[in-house]
Amino acid sequence: MKRKWFGTLIALLASLILFRGAALCSEATDAAIALEGKVFVGHTGPLNGPVNGEDEIVFRNGRFLSTACDKWGFESAAYTVTVQPDGIHFISITKSPKHGQIQWQGVVKGDTMTATYLWTKERWYWFDAREERWFEGTLRPE
Repeated sequence: MKRKWFGTLIALLASLILFRGAALCSEATDAAIALEGKVFVGHTGPLNGPVNGEDEIVFRNGRFLSTACDKWGFESAAYTVTVQPDGIHFISITKSPKHGQIQWQGVVKGDTMTATYLWTKERWYWFDAREERWFEGTLRPE
């Protein structure tokens, strides 16, 4: 009798774990679909500093792109999303063959996006580059 009860308990726990995993996967997929094709237009600047530029952040074909960084050779990159109570969180790392990499992390809530990003480049001849910046933007109407 104990073995039958124990087997049923194990099967129930396994089902709950699988169901929760499927729900989390579904939430991430829904969030990625929610961002697909969206473009956020806004301002950027040094972390804790004033506005000193404009940017467009594009989510297209499962890729993330900063148009302001495009001119420096930073290519679009895959992004990951998680749904949290305060919005859709995303992370992406864009890379440039000559100018290093930028690690992006941000939150989309409704029609607004806030993000921070860290540009780094290792150099053999001088100190490594490291610059933290922010972006705030709104959804560009289609």
